[in-house]
Amino acid sequence: MPRRVGAASVTFFAQEVPPAATVEYERAMESIAKKDNEMAIKRLNEAIKIFPNYFLASQQLGLLLVESEQYQKAISFLVKAVEINPKAGASYLALGIASLKLGRADLAIDALQRARRLDDKSFRAGVLELGRLEEVAARLPGEVEERSLEKAFRAFV
Repeated sequence: MPRRVGAASVTFFAQEVPPAATVEYERAMESIAKKDNEMAIKRLNEAIKIFPNYFLASQQLGLLLVESEQYQKAISFLVKAVEINPKAGASYLALGIASLKLGRADLAIDALQRARRLDDKSFRAGVLELGRLEEVAARLPGEVEERSLEKAFRAFV
C-alpha cells in the first residue's frame, strides 16, 4: 500500500482533479510504494503539468525532493502546496526543513511554527522542539539538530 502523507492529521482537503492528473498521481504513489522515487518524481511532475493546482501532487513532490535532499527544488512545490491548502502541516514542516538546509533559519522558523500550530500532536511526535531550534538558529544560522528534524519529517511522511 502506498505511504500516505500527513496521515496523522485530522484536517481534510477536497479538490476536483482532472482524471488524467489523478492517474499520474496514483501511479506516482505506486512508484513510491516500490521505492522508485525517481519515477514517482516524474509522475508527480506530469500530474502537476496536467493540473498545476494539484495540492496532493505538489505536497508529495515537495516531500520527495526534501527526502532526496533537493531542497531548492522542493521549495517551490511546498510553497505552492501551502498556497493551495494553507492548513497543510506536512507541507509547512517540509518547507521548514528545506529552508533550514538552505541556511534560511528565519523562513524555517516561520514555517515550523505554522506546522506546529496546524498539527501539534504530529509535530510533537516528530520530537522537534521549536524553542531549541530558535535558540540554535539565533546562535548558529543554518545549523540545526538534523536528527530531530529528520524524525519530525518522517512523522509526516
